[in-house]
Amino acid sequence: MIVSGHVNKIVEQTRANVTYKEPPLLLRNNGKGVFRDMRESAGPVFRNRCDARGLAVGDYDNDGDTDTIFVCLQDTPVLLRNNAGQNNAWIGLQLVGTGSNRDAIGAKLIVQLGGHKLARWITGGASVFSSHDNRVIFGLGNKPGPETVSVTIRWPNGQTQTVKDLRPNKYHKIIEPARNKS
Repeated sequence: MIVSGHVNKIVEQTRANVTYKEPPLLLRNNGKGVFRDMRESAGPVFRNRCDARGLAVGDYDNDGDTDTIFVCLQDTPVLLRNNAGQNNAWIGLQLVGTGSNRDAIGAKLIVQLGGHKLARWITGGASVFSSHDNRVIFGLGNKPGPETVSVTIRWPNGQTQTVKDLRPNKYHKIIEPARNKS
């Protein structure tokens, strides 16, 4: 998802093909690196122009899917609750660094699902005037999904940890283990 708006309010007076307010853009990856514009099926917010700035992404309602909120200049924030994929299994992870940084920025998480490896990274920074939820969500396919899930974490300090037997469809808090001194 991309939200924007030109910085110059009078840009339309000098350029016919550029507008101050822009519609938000929602793209869907087909899994092969090709993105499709989802504007028509995503709802009316994506067909209206706005002077949007900060975009924050996170699971607002703790139901395992990613919701978004963005602000518009001189207007109220726009909260978009994601209700797609409610019949899919998921697992959410919140990392807490002890030897690494507290938010585990730079950590890599890998979930093995069947013959596939799903990888996510915890990153810092996101969008102007906003910050994303630093919890990580992995989609696990149609419910009921696997009975348990294992995740391998490479913490920012290089330490590797594997956590097994995590239950799907809920969030798990994982604290970085103390580093062995040898």
